[in-house]
Amino acid sequence: MTRHELYARVGLTRMAIASVKAAKLGAIIAVLGASVLATPQGFQVEEHLGLDFLFGLRGPRAAPEEVLIVSIDKPSIDRLCVVGGFPDKLCTDGKWWPRSLHADLVDRLAHAGASVIVFDLRFDTPRDEDDARLGAALARAGRVVLVEFLKREEFASGAAKASMETLVPPIEEIRKGALATAPFALPRVPVRVNAYSPFPHGAGDVATLPVVAFQVHALPAYAKLLEACPGKLDGLPPPPVDAAGFYRLVHDLRTRAGHAGLRQCMQALGARDPAASRTMEALLAVYEHQGVRYLDLYGPSRTLATRSYAEALQLLERGNTRDFAGKAVFVGVSGVAQPEQKDNYFTVFTRDDGVDIHGVELAATAFANLLENREVRWDYALALAIVALWGLAIGAISRSLSTPRAALAVSGLVAGYVAVAHLQFAHYALWLPLVVPLLLQAPAAFAFGALAQHRELSREKANIRTAFGHFLPDSIVDELARDVTRIPQHSQIVSGTCLATDIGGYTQIAETLDPGELRLVMNEYYTRVFNPVAEHHGIVSDVVGDAMVAIWAAATDDPALREQACRAALDISAAAEAFGRMPNKPALPTRIGLDSGQMALGNVGGMRHYEYRAVGDIVNTASRIQGLNKVLGTKVLMSAAAFDGVRGMLARHLGEFRLRGKLKPVSIFELTAAEPNVTEEQRWLCSRFGNALDALRAQQWPDAQDILLDVLERFPDDGPTRFYLQLLKRECGKAERWDGVVAVSSE
Repeated sequence: MTRHELYARVGLTRMAIASVKAAKLGAIIAVLGASVLATPQGFQVEEHLGLDFLFGLRGPRAAPEEVLIVSIDKPSIDRLCVVGGFPDKLCTDGKWWPRSLHADLVDRLAHAGASVIVFDLRFDTPRDEDDARLGAALARAGRVVLVEFLKREEFASGAAKASMETLVPPIEEIRKGALATAPFALPRVPVRVNAYSPFPHGAGDVATLPVVAFQVHALPAYAKLLEACPGKLDGLPPPPVDAAGFYRLVHDLRTRAGHAGLRQCMQALGARDPAASRTMEALLAVYEHQGVRYLDLYGPSRTLATRSYAEALQLLERGNTRDFAGKAVFVGVSGVAQPEQKDNYFTVFTRDDGVDIHGVELAATAFANLLENREVRWDYALALAIVALWGLAIGAISRSLSTPRAALAVSGLVAGYVAVAHLQFAHYALWLPLVVPLLLQAPAAFAFGALAQHRELSREKANIRTAFGHFLPDSIVDELARDVTRIPQHSQIVSGTCLATDIGGYTQIAETLDPGELRLVMNEYYTRVFNPVAEHHGIVSDVVGDAMVAIWAAATDDPALREQACRAALDISAAAEAFGRMPNKPALPTRIGLDSGQMALGNVGGMRHYEYRAVGDIVNTASRIQGLNKVLGTKVLMSAAAFDGVRGMLARHLGEFRLRGKLKPVSIFELTAAEPNVTEEQRWLCSRFGNALDALRAQQWPDAQDILLDVLERFPDDGPTRFYLQLLKRECGKAERWDGVVAVSSE
């Protein structure tokens, strides 16, 4: 088996193992999310946090123009009392609103052409002759709906306690004039109102106020439906003129909402009158799907079109019918809560100053949702499927990528998920789960993935350090091997960075010192240059005479390893210079080269002599790069691969070089300094030298020479500048043939 075949087989095996690990974590996160979401508590968290967030992200939206609220508020009381003629009770504390005023409003709204008039006010106690006047006005209008209040009564039977809800209708004198009455029960503060039931079981499964109001509003469309299918809808009554006929119509439409013949007639109506067809489609959708409906709230209080009671009367008295014609008008308290009319509710749009949405506004909101055939939709099956798929994806990604890349990927996916959820909610009122996937699954997947990656990398590093510990001194390795008989007999393919050093003029130094002195000098020197390797989490793998090889290795590619190697190189160079300045110590100018890529760690040797070391092209290349320092007059050189992804470092690009014994050119950088120690002089040198390289690559020889001379004037000892000036002299006559790659024949 060739080396490339071995590498390929090892790579495939590692990929298969990584895929299994990723799939395993993905499955765990998927099951976790689906299990939590399937519980009542999980759904409640989604409703109270996720839905709240979606409404907040979407903000208010425009309500249908066909809905208008006539508000009983304090400004109206003040304005009407100024006109005079109203009871003192109304003008002093607002407790007694004259029903004759409601009668006048109903007559004027009916004359203006309101499609339905809804009173969200209590008329369950008799007063005076105004009761009869209001009842007569309701009968004349023929399209008024009154609210019935639910009264809860609690009673005890022995030790057991129970409660019963009963409907409290308006008094008979007023009720008989209305076309219909209906309840609209909502939970009180502190329970937040998110939904309502169109046909609540506690109220006898009767239609609630918004549904009844919508049925009245849709009567003209219903009449057109009957005209579109003459004789084909036998059993459905004509448009009602009294309460009995109206309730019969509601009952018949509920029982026949999905009937095939009715659907065929709807198609005929759609061809004749699309607007009427849309209204009937929305009405039949309510009757077909009679479960809980989540309110698609339009915004905080007064978001829906609102006229104060006094303003509405004034407009109607002036003959302004345009603001009321064809509209559903809801009358109720929406400006200030009266002591007898505590009708405010806590919603997601409750303002910071505590202003809630009033009951009449919620009734109008529910009606507007029915009119738009729109509701906030929660699909449990879809939510569970999304959570499961999201868990599989986020878990697999968190496990298969390195921790920094996983953090970026998870952050991007979370942002994308929020964007999709927002768009679905804003455009289609589709409510997707947020809390479980974003606040539970994503953090859990990232945490478990990061922990697994950390444990795996730690295990890899521990294995490498343990293996090297069989052959290296205690001061170099974190741990000594406890059992030298268990030395690995196979190689391991890892990614990492190799650092090679060499001492300039070492031969002459060795000639001037006796072996004992040389040993002491080199031991002290290596103690100083080994320290940066250990401090930056590297391993010294080989020492031969004046040369050292150190590596930074891990199971997967990691830019952090390259950054550690670069910082170690700068510290080694500084330590060598400091050593040479010590009294009675020879100068040991140290050249350093770095390269990154894959390498094999394993035993190298034969017979009874083995050495555990790094083997691969990057080891040889790092040594060749180190030798290039001698040619260029530099100290620390590195390949582009070793500089890839490194942050906080300043490096100068020196060009492309074909090193001795290498076929492919290598892009070389001079490692200059680490932040915050970078000076403006160094930045200028890197920038200006880069301009010279650009000119050389463009074969603009005079410009390149001028720039290099400019650099040399400011940095007379700069080796790369002198090298390229000499190169220009040699290559000037061969300019046409130079490909921009410098061939190095000796190092």
